[in-house]
Amino acid sequence: MSLFPPPHFFTCGPFADSLQRVEDFSHNIVTFQYFEETVRQQQIIEQKYIQAIMDGDEELADEMKEQLNTCEGAFRITATLLNYEALVS
Repeated sequence: MSLFPPPHFFTCGPFADSLQRVEDFSHNIVTFQYFEETVRQQQIIEQKYIQAIMDGDEELADEMKEQLNTCEGAFRITATLLNYEALVS
């Protein structure tokens, strides 16, 4: 016989804190993975942007500049969300 019924096993007692830590850890891993992938994509876009400028392809350079601006916006949103989570926690 258990002390807590199964639905409440991880909501109170010693396992509740462990569950929260596991959730935070997995959230951090996924966030880092997405952030790392975004940085890789930004580096590729920057290389294409520089190459387009060197080749004199203004249309491609403008497109790559827009994508770089989108990446920068994504970084700012991510930083804001991470900062907000740190303040709330």
